[in-house]
Amino acid sequence: RRLVESAQRAERERPKLHANSSADAKPDPTLTAIVLACATEQPCKVAMLIARATDAARAQSIDVSAQDIAAAIYTLAGDTALNVTGNVRRWRSAEVRLPLKQSAP
Repeated sequence: RRLVESAQRAERERPKLHANSSADAKPDPTLTAIVLACATEQPCKVAMLIARATDAARAQSIDVSAQDIAAAIYTLAGDTALNVTGNVRRWRSAEVRLPLKQSAP
C-alpha cells in the first residue's frame, strides 16, 4: 500500500506541460532560418534534419535542444514551408524536404 501511495504522490508532483509549451509557441526566427538552411530538396529523416540543424546552431554558438529544433520543424511543416511524408513527430520514420522549385516554362 505504501508503494502505491508513493507512486501516486510522485505522479501528482511530476511537472505538467504548460499551455505555452514549445509546440504552441512560435519558434525563434534564427532557429527557423537554420532549419531551412539545413533542409534540402532531397527527402531526409526528421532525425537527420534535427541533427544537422543542432550542429549548425552549435557552430554559431547557439545552445538549443533537439526539442527546440523539432518544434521549429513542426511549425514549418504546418506552414507548408517543408513537405512531410509520414507523421512528422516520428523522427526516425517521417521524411521532410524543401518544396520542389517550379521550373519556368
